Amino acid sequence: MKALLVGTILGLLAMGASAQTTGTAPDTSAFGLRLGGMFALPECARETNGSLALLKKLHEANREMMKKNGDADALRGEDERFAEQIKGDSPEQYTAIERSSPCFEWPHMITDYVNANTPVVTAEIKIELPINQSPAILSGLDVYGQVVDGTLESIWFFTGGLKSQDQVFAALEKKYGKPTRFKENTKQNTFGALFMSHYAEWRFTNLTVVFWGATDSIDSGSVQIDTKKGAGYRSALLKKSQNGPKL
Repeated sequence: MKALLVGTILGLLAMGASAQTTGTAPDTSAFGLRLGGMFALPECARETNGSLALLKKLHEANREMMKKNGDADALRGEDERFAEQIKGDSPEQYTAIERSSPCFEWPHMITDYVNANTPVVTAEIKIELPINQSPAILSGLDVYGQVVDGTLESIWFFTGGLKSQDQVFAALEKKYGKPTRFKENTKQNTFGALFMSHYAEWRFTNLTVVFWGATDSIDSGSVQIDTKKGAGYRSALLKKSQNGPKL
């Protein structure tokens, strides 16, 4: 997930080439959608069975990417994961569906309680991308979004972690300019080794971008993009959860 990240993330976010100055109003596009605009993606088809061929296709794409990055450990892990997935299973048991264009899904188990093609008013959604439109920095084929009152106000997605953080940061800086805040966080992996993870914020009048080079794992980072309304909504949710009933 590390090769050609600068060009990839710029294309992914539909960002222009010129840098923005912190405090001004930058482009609010992400994944071909405009943050702050009406959310109009169709719901993904609710198919119960997927394709073993698609699973193999994803596996080969992951292997090719890891080979290019020279990541032998990740390559072995991918092979082991794939072997475990298909062991004793039949194609009918897979749920991966090949998409021809972006669409959204209701995450978690909420699909069981929402009728198909219900308009999204205020909800967290998962955006599924076609294989040929999925950038290498993503883990899988999806990103996440928060819709508030019918408009898309937040987008977040995962990156390749520690090995890709310099490239991802360079791409974000090229678009948004120098960050409002930047620091290095000292983190520790499960083996006790210490490493430095980037943390950066870009704050504008209409948009906030936050980048974590690595989160809970050295192999996973994240980018969060919020409009002012989206940030306020998430803050209210957090406050509500903190003030909820105590056990």
